[in-house]
Amino acid sequence: MVVEIDGWAYHRDLRAFLVDGPRQSALVAAGWVVLRTHWYELHEEPEASLGRLRRTLASRSPLR
Repeated sequence: MVVEIDGWAYHRDLRAFLVDGPRQSALVAAGWVVLRTHWYELHEEPEASLGRLRRTLASRSPLR
């Protein structure tokens, strides 16, 4: 699993923005699960972020 944390500081130009889509597509094509979030969510709603991560991990667990 890949957790990508987007930030405004990084995405302030077109080039940085355009890199994200192909990178995520390559990861998914290689079998990775990609969860995207952003700093505000992690900082202001950490339980929601952790809950989503836990649910995603549980849904992919071989011990379900």
